[in-house]
Amino acid sequence: MQLFLSIVSFIIIFSIVVLIHEAGHFIMARRAGIKVHEFGIGLPPRIWGFKKKGVLWSINAIPFGGFVRMLGEDVSEEKALTSKDSFINKTLGQRIKVVVAGVFMNILLAFVLLTVGFIVGMEPLIVTEDDFLSQIQKNNVSFETGMVVKDFKKDSIAEKNGLQKEDRIIDLKINLENNNNVFLTPELIVADDMIFSGTVYMKIMRDSQVIEKNIQLKDQNLGMKIPNFYTLPTIRVSEVRENSLSSKTSLKEGDKILAINGKKIFYVQNLFEELANADGQVEYEVFRDNEIIKLKADTGEFQPKVVFSEIYLNSPAEKAGLQKGDLVVKVNESNLDNPINFPKFIQENKGKKVDLEILRNNELSNVSVDVPESGLIGVGIFSNISYKDIDVSAYQDYLNISVLDIANVKYPFYQAPWKVFGEVKRLSVLTAKMFVDVIKKIVDEGKVPEGVSGPVGIARMTYDFVEKGFAALVRFTALISLSLGVINILPLPALDGGRLAFLIAEGVIGRRLNQIWESRIHAIGFILLMLLIFYVTFNDVMEIFS
Repeated sequence: MQLFLSIVSFIIIFSIVVLIHEAGHFIMARRAGIKVHEFGIGLPPRIWGFKKKGVLWSINAIPFGGFVRMLGEDVSEEKALTSKDSFINKTLGQRIKVVVAGVFMNILLAFVLLTVGFIVGMEPLIVTEDDFLSQIQKNNVSFETGMVVKDFKKDSIAEKNGLQKEDRIIDLKINLENNNNVFLTPELIVADDMIFSGTVYMKIMRDSQVIEKNIQLKDQNLGMKIPNFYTLPTIRVSEVRENSLSSKTSLKEGDKILAINGKKIFYVQNLFEELANADGQVEYEVFRDNEIIKLKADTGEFQPKVVFSEIYLNSPAEKAGLQKGDLVVKVNESNLDNPINFPKFIQENKGKKVDLEILRNNELSNVSVDVPESGLIGVGIFSNISYKDIDVSAYQDYLNISVLDIANVKYPFYQAPWKVFGEVKRLSVLTAKMFVDVIKKIVDEGKVPEGVSGPVGIARMTYDFVEKGFAALVRFTALISLSLGVINILPLPALDGGRLAFLIAEGVIGRRLNQIWESRIHAIGFILLMLLIFYVTFNDVMEIFS
């Protein structure tokens, strides 16, 4: 039943979006005086139809989208080249308006639906990682730490080893049989398509108890379903110096700093910025021992520094005598205003000698390093944050979280259109870029990128949005319409953008292009587009059976 409802819902939504697109072509064609043979609902063969004002309105057997058939689209058609009502015999401006009208209608539909959605209240438009992190900062995303198991696959190894639904995995590592040097993130270890041989170690929270498991895999997958899992970038404390103000706040090595003064932070540079702006005292929100705690600290003058976390063999840094743990006090007699500027400083001094003042074992020394033309001196760095007597070192890390809920965003009716205008503009650029990237990846690697779906994949997702209610369905339909419009305007043969490109070329050179060759190019483009859709759809179907 769920599959049936998904298919029906998808067909209805996609057909509405396509028919709105075709209505744009139809309206503008009639305004230009172009003869429209047929406006079809669904795809041939035709089931039923009637004529009104010279247009055949048809219902077709394949209930998927629709089409508009105009005189002059097919140059081989009788009267296509001679009739004044033919598309190709209209002015350049009229033809451009007809071609772009469908895209305009799709973008207009998306704009109207999103405006309604944000007036009523709906989930924010999260497309990129920055979008997600921004919503966390705004406290619109609620989550719990760890990876929450929601279900198991048939014959799941994890379930056979005693894991249960709602178990929260707080630590996960794997020791591979063949290559112990490979680093696998928790995301890869639980991925559906990853097969391993080795020992999986995990620490689980269940009913406030910590349970440890060691699971042996032999060319197997754990078989767990962990939806809404995300790896959140965080800042990990690597060292707290003795007798510093930081040590007096009970900040410890291994703590993951999530927020300062209530503001969520994700990257080391965010930590610098927030501490620099702090006034007298800061409150850290820290993840430690599987719980989030709050710590307070006094602050003073901001003095960030760089600490070398690694010195690579045979590198200019090693030859100069630099050592792991060295703290950079000055570069070329100047204080380092921000640790993130250190790599930039080195790059700016390619082929030159740089003088570093180093603190090692509480003693200052000067070291000169010859910077090669590559701009790489062979060091790994993390950042030391110093506020007078505060001394704490930190580096970039991550925290596994399970998203529980994303709150709806709501705007007053007079603000919503302006907010949506900005979102439509932003998402249009992202959609175009992502589509081009998908094509490149398929051509370069011969496979469909993860997360890319065709009609079957989108149909599977549709039911989820239907279940979530009106606002989610409006949001989904708007994004489908926007995506269809943006992809259609790309300058590719067979798409509206391809036809627009030929019209622009005609305007530039000042004469009509060869209509037969243009038709052939669009025909080839259509075949390639169908092959792409078939390939992505085949990938969707294989995922269902796997």
